[in-house]
Amino acid sequence: METRLIPRRSERGSWTLEPLENRIRRLFDVSLPTLGVEEAIGWMPASELLEQEDEFVLTMELPGVRKEDVSIELENNVLTISGEKKDDTEEKSARRHMWERCYGGFTRTLALPSSVDPGAIEAAFDDGVLRVVLPKTREAKGRRIEIG
Repeated sequence: METRLIPRRSERGSWTLEPLENRIRRLFDVSLPTLGVEEAIGWMPASELLEQEDEFVLTMELPGVRKEDVSIELENNVLTISGEKKDDTEEKSARRHMWERCYGGFTRTLALPSSVDPGAIEAAFDDGVLRVVLPKTREAKGRRIEIG
């Protein structure tokens, strides 16, 4: 798990960096001694959305998630990707001395622009990366008009 640092002003007025998890604990005045922030607020896979000339491409990192545990739905121009990363620990009674991996369900929603052709959306899952191709409609691609 990567520690994210955020700036904050110290008591002496100078700026310093502190872990985001500490800031959240202080903000909500809660103690999370055995849970990291991800376990407390849920697991959210890293995603990227790129726009190309003819399409949008959404990629989502899903290491340890099986293809069968991922669902993609489209309704009213809203794309919903959900799934679950299951704990693969064989021995449930084993004591964990370090726990940096996140498990559980996730849901990501994306409102699609009207320029996406909903009937042409395709998805592939390879090496723990989900790739969803969202082609643009013919009208959205635009065209160059020559002056006669």
